[in-house]
Amino acid sequence: MLSPSAVSGISGFQAVSSTQLGWTTAPSSGDTVTFRYRQSGSGTWSSLTPTAWSTGYVVDFGTGVSGTIEYEVTYTHAGQSTPYRIAYGTTVITPTLAWPIDSSIQGTPTFYYRTSGGSWTSLPITSSGGQYQVAAALPSGSYEWQIVYTMSDGYTSWTTASAQGTFTISGSTATVTSQTGTPSYLDGVSTSGSNLTWSRALQSGESVTVTLNGSISLTPQTSNGTNYWASFDGLASGTYSYEIAYWLGGNKRVMGTGTLTITTTTTPSTVSVSTPTSVGTITGFQVVNGSQLGWTTAASSGDTVAFRYRQSGSGTWSSLTPTTWSTGYAVDLGGVSGTIEYEVTYTQAGESRPYRVAHGTAVISQALAWPIDSSIPGTPTFYYRAPGGSWTSLSISSVGG
Repeated sequence: MLSPSAVSGISGFQAVSSTQLGWTTAPSSGDTVTFRYRQSGSGTWSSLTPTAWSTGYVVDFGTGVSGTIEYEVTYTHAGQSTPYRIAYGTTVITPTLAWPIDSSIQGTPTFYYRTSGGSWTSLPITSSGGQYQVAAALPSGSYEWQIVYTMSDGYTSWTTASAQGTFTISGSTATVTSQTGTPSYLDGVSTSGSNLTWSRALQSGESVTVTLNGSISLTPQTSNGTNYWASFDGLASGTYSYEIAYWLGGNKRVMGTGTLTITTTTTPSTVSVSTPTSVGTITGFQVVNGSQLGWTTAASSGDTVAFRYRQSGSGTWSSLTPTTWSTGYAVDLGGVSGTIEYEVTYTQAGESRPYRVAHGTAVISQALAWPIDSSIPGTPTFYYRAPGGSWTSLSISSVGG
């Protein structure tokens, strides 16, 4: 007779979600891990495939399973037929209803349910992960529900918000099939190209907002008052949480929440050719009073006249405000020196593109000046040098008396 092999246990069993059971015991390399279950008291076993979770494994019962079940887990070494670890147990699988916790709704919620025409019964509410949850351990079938938020001052209580509808229970799954009231939840949110889309018309006094990650605002748009979209074009790749909220009197009446994954791709540039717009020129450029650049082309009434310049070869433009001069305009370039590139544009009121454009370059030299004094006889000569260097003359010109 062979000596019996020692059989170890498996530990760390816990509910991972409303339909998932996990445990934390790690296997050895090459082990086969099996899981089977049956309704409590039933003779028929069913199998599920464990998947890695934490330091151990998890199984998902999915839909169609509810109530008390018995389970068995085994770990078997490679090449062996007898497991070296075994665990038996029972677990209760309960369908769950959940809705977001909305801090804008005052009061404490109570959840009620009933069969059609029956009496209302309350169920305990728990909170987890930003949601209220109700464990609906009910037979499969259809039910009515209502959520009532109430506040109290110690003497009287009043309702601050309510919602109602219907739901169904099927195995381990609870599904809301209709909903009305405040707050309710926006269904049918989808994506099309780079837009979030949904359909719900604004009611009297309502407004709608769209936010990503709680801080990025998108602009909702509609073509017919019912079908809406909000563009997320230009956002970086990644996963974002979204909230579409309908507001009335500072409170959310309807909202849709979820996640959105954006993938940014680079596509080749395309060129479309349209009929070119005729662009006029600006003429009569000349030096005015030594430090000013002027031009003589007149503007039309209401035009916006713009001037910008930069050092030749530089990428940074600076702007100056043209002032009227002669039949056109002038700008003062005092304090600027060297070779500059400039651009002048005339744009008509209400238009975004200029109808007159001029580009050019100008060389600005700093000048020294002194008054012409007719009481001093003779012809002046100007010399300069670096300290200790040789004197060099510069030509002299006269302007403005």
